[in-house]
This record gives sequence, C-alpha cells and structure tokens, in this order.
Amino acid sequence: WLFCYLKFGVSVECFVYILFLSTLVVITFIDLDHRIIPDKISLPGIPIFFIGALFIPDVGYKNSLFGIYVDSAADLPLRTTQIYNTSGVGLLGFHANISAENCLFYNNGNYCVQLAFGGNYNFTYCTLANYGTNTPALSFGNGICDDPLCSTPPRINPLFIEVKNSIIYGSKRDEIAITDFTFGDDPDALQYSFTNCIVRVNELLDPLIGGFPDFFDHCNPCINASPTDALFRDINEDDFHLDTLSIAEEMAMPIPGILIDLEGDMRDLLKPDIGSFEYKIE
Repeated sequence: WLFCYLKFGVSVECFVYILFLSTLVVITFIDLDHRIIPDKISLPGIPIFFIGALFIPDVGYKNSLFGIYVDSAADLPLRTTQIYNTSGVGLLGFHANISAENCLFYNNGNYCVQLAFGGNYNFTYCTLANYGTNTPALSFGNGICDDPLCSTPPRINPLFIEVKNSIIYGSKRDEIAITDFTFGDDPDALQYSFTNCIVRVNELLDPLIGGFPDFFDHCNPCINASPTDALFRDINEDDFHLDTLSIAEEMAMPIPGILIDLEGDMRDLLKPDIGSFEYKIE
C-alpha cells in the first residue's frame, strides 16, 4: 500500500491498485485455508477491475527487437499503450483483428505499424511518430507473395482499416504505404477510412508511383501536414505531446466512451485534440 502511494500519489490509479492488491491478499489466504476462491469475491471483481483498468494509463513495450506481433489466431485490444525503441516493427498484424485506442508508437526501427495479409483494424486517438527511418509510419495491404519476386499469384485476404482522430506523421514525404494485391479489381478486398486525422503523404497520390490518387476520398476530413506546421512539442526529445500552436488542437471529433487521453487527462467533450495526447497548459 505504501509503495502504491509512493508510486502514484493520491490518485485514481493508487486507489485501484490498493483495492486490487487487497483483493489478492484476501483471495490468497482463503485459497490457502479452503482451496477455493469464493464467487462473492471473484464475480464482482471482474466488472469492478475491468472498469478500474480504464483509469490506469500507459502500458509500455520498449527496448526490444520488435513490439507486438499478432496473427489470425488472436484478437488484440490495445489501450493507453506506448510501443517505442524497437529495432524492428512496432506493431505487426498478419491477417489479424486489432483495436488500438490512445496509443503512441515512436522510435521504431521499421514501420510503426505494419498490417499484412488483410484483417480488421481500428485505430482511435493514436499517434504514429516516425523519424529517421527508411520506412513509413503505417503500411497496410491485402495479400502476400509466396516468393520474393511474386512470380506466382499472390494470396489475398480482405483488409478493413478504420483510423479516427489519429496522427500518422514523420520525416518521410510519405508516411503511409498501401498495397492492393488485386490492383483495384476487387474494391471490397481493400477498404480503408481515415477520419479527422493528420497524415503526411505525397507520392502516394501519384497514380504512377503510389497508385492512390483518390486517397483523400477515403481520408476526409484530414490534414496533409508539412514540416512547417506546428505539431509536436519536441521531437528531438521524443516528446510527442502537442505543441502550443499544434494543428492537432480541437480538430478531433468527440467519440462516446473515450473521455481520457494516453496519460489519463480528460479530453475536451466538444472539441478534443487529434492524437494520443490532449493538449494541456504546463
């Protein structure tokens, strides 16, 4: 209990952890004496601690070869999570189901997020900050090749991705890469939607290079940001809180049920900010 207080101070997180630890102590001694865990403790504990988890921000995955890999055998919900300082991809989904909310990806040696071979994906209030790499922040596609030259017909799985109130930005001219293995012959095999997002794209819009001149028909409303725009507080210090004059401020759409940001600060109920952090005056 003292450790919780020293760690979190007087806060909701402190109360939740103390309640959780106290419950574990009670369960441990009952189990040792009677070899049972009473339903009167375990059943109410499920909804109580599920709700309590909503007030505990910032789970982090860092300093690893890659962050998280998810395939078709699993569903992954990510909330208030940071994935950073990885040698490879931050989050790799392979024909997976992933839902991410209030998440921050940065300092990933490869893509911040790579989604391959289709799947279902939802990103809300996320920040993908990609600086100093040769790959874009976000890559997604609906198929794979069985050999490096793709000399045989690729295997295709439909992909659906929805991105809301998120920032996909970095030092490259294109921070989003899209691969349609049907070459447009099957629109249902590649469905993507970006709403109230800040992105950085250039050659993606060229029909001969990127191949998606209609990208902003699927990214609406969106801001195609440039290096002259104020966005983050200090990228050199890996500080991706919003700058005082950030173009992300008050540009998101309110989403019922998401009332806090990555750090547990309340979002504006009418005009929240885009990205994982809500701007606050220091």
